[in-house]
Amino acid sequence: MGCDIHIYKEKKIKNKWKSIDTWVTDDYGYTSVPYEKSCYKGRNYNFFGLLCDGVRTSHTFSLKERGLPNQVSKEVFDRFKYWGSDAHSTSFLTVEELQELSELLKTSTIEISGEKDVNQLKKLEESINSDIPTDWDLLYPYSKWSSRETDVPFKIDAPASFIIGNDIDTIIKSFEGHDARCCRVVFWFDN
Repeated sequence: MGCDIHIYKEKKIKNKWKSIDTWVTDDYGYTSVPYEKSCYKGRNYNFFGLLCDGVRTSHTFSLKERGLPNQVSKEVFDRFKYWGSDAHSTSFLTVEELQELSELLKTSTIEISGEKDVNQLKKLEESINSDIPTDWDLLYPYSKWSSRETDVPFKIDAPASFIIGNDIDTIIKSFEGHDARCCRVVFWFDN
C-alpha cells in the first residue's frame, strides 16, 4: 500500500491564515486542489520521512509531527475533516523553515547501508575518491540483504540532498511572489 502526502499552501493576511491554493468543487460537492495545481506532486518516501519522522522512513534530522495548526484556513480544515481517520502525521512548516531545511540538506549526509555487487561498489568507491564530482547514481542498485555471492556489505555516507532530492525547493518555488515570512504549508499523509 502506498503513502501519499496532502499538502496545502496558506498565507497569513491580517492575522488570519488564508488558503492560496486553487480549489475546485467536483460534481459531488467535494472541494479539493486539483493534482496539477498542487505545489507537490511526488511520492518520495525519503522526503516524507524528512517532513515527519517515521512516515515511511526516518533520518537523524527528521522533523517531529506538530499536528494541525491552531488556526487554519477553512478550505484546509474542511479537507482535513474529509480525510478523517485516514489522515495521519499532520504537521505544518513555514516557508522560512523550509528554506532552513533546504540549506541543512546541502551540508548533511545520510548513511546508506546494505549489500551491493562487489564490482559496482568498487566503481562507486572510485568515484567517491576521485578528483571529479562523485557520480552518486552509482549508489544504485543496492539491497538491504542479498543472497548473491557477488554482493558484499557496504556502508556509505551519501549527500542528503541527493537522497532526498529537491522536493523542498520545488515547494519553496511555488511561493514565488509571496512574502515567505507570512506563508506556510499544512500537510498530512494517508496510506
